[in-house]
Amino acid sequence: YSYERACYIVQYCFYKSMLLSFIQLAYNAAAQFSGVSYWDAFQLAAFNGLFTLAPVFFYVVDRSVPRQYLELQPRVYRFSQGNGSLNAGTFLGFLLRGQVQAIAVLGLTVLICGAGRVNGDGHPTDLVNDSFMTYSAIMMVQVVVVVVESHTVTALNQVAIWGTAIVYWLTMLAYCSYPGFKMYHVMQRLLGDPMLYLLQILLLVVLAVPMVAFKTWSRNYSPNELQLHRNLARQFTAENCRYSPPSVRSMSIREGS
Repeated sequence: YSYERACYIVQYCFYKSMLLSFIQLAYNAAAQFSGVSYWDAFQLAAFNGLFTLAPVFFYVVDRSVPRQYLELQPRVYRFSQGNGSLNAGTFLGFLLRGQVQAIAVLGLTVLICGAGRVNGDGHPTDLVNDSFMTYSAIMMVQVVVVVVESHTVTALNQVAIWGTAIVYWLTMLAYCSYPGFKMYHVMQRLLGDPMLYLLQILLLVVLAVPMVAFKTWSRNYSPNELQLHRNLARQFTAENCRYSPPSVRSMSIREGS
């Protein structure tokens, strides 16, 4: 499971960086490459550090299959030796996910909060408002992604994952309270606007539901060798595996038939 953790962390870090940067690229393409940044400088600096570092760090305690199962079924290691979790296909899949989600987030934000819309307090919407709502949505998506793709959710994982969301909102509240910053009073103004909450829910559904659905379908109807072992590990106790270890290949044949 150390190999599986390393594979996931590497690809997840590329995915979340692609998500943030591709929104920037898509926005500049739509703005005729004017060079205007969609993100605030603090948002860019904090994304891969303050806001998303803790879930990645505590993912080191995740185990794709129980240790007892690995001791009784050493053939699981064949999947790792074949680079099943880190290859060109899996890596491109993470990058493609980031690109598709970036286009969906930016498109929906522009469609719903585009030019001409007036916020709940009477102020017209602008780039700073849009970027804050977009940024908040992708931050909440990161929480869902780590929860869905964790196999062993310990107390440390729970604190790191959900604590990230709390740290984000509190940090941005403090950042938006300083008059010298470009995002001064943006969060305080948007908290009273129902569109912030509606857009967060909509973007979370659009981004997270397809991912969860695909993961569920893949695990139940098109599992790879490692996923079959995970299913077996959930079904059988260590004693069952010791005395009557099922064959993964035969198990998959029976399931297919």
